[in-house]
Amino acid sequence: MVPHDDREVKEYKKKKKRREEKRREEKRREEKRREEKRREEKKRKEKKRKEKKRKEKREKRKEKRGKKTTYPCMCMQEEISQRKPTKSFFRKS
Repeated sequence: MVPHDDREVKEYKKKKKRREEKRREEKRREEKRREEKRREEKKRKEKKRKEKKRKEKREKRKEKRGKKTTYPCMCMQEEISQRKPTKSFFRKS
C-alpha cells in the first residue's frame, strides 16, 4: 500500500462529495420535471373532459329548444292552453 498525503485524501473526499451532491441535485431536477409533466397532462385531460361535458350540455339544450312540451294526455294540454297568460309570460318575450 502506498501512503497517501492528507491533502490528497481531503481533495478526493471533497470531489467525491461534490459529485454525489451534483448527482442528487440532478435526480431532484428530473423528478421535478416528471412531476410537472404529470400535472400538465392531468390539467390537459381535465380540460378536455370539461370541454366534452360542455359540448354535450350544449347539444342537449339545442335538442330541447326544438321540441314542444309533451303532456301525458291531451286534456292537460288543452287545460294549459286555455289558461290566461301570466305576467311571467310577458316578461320572457
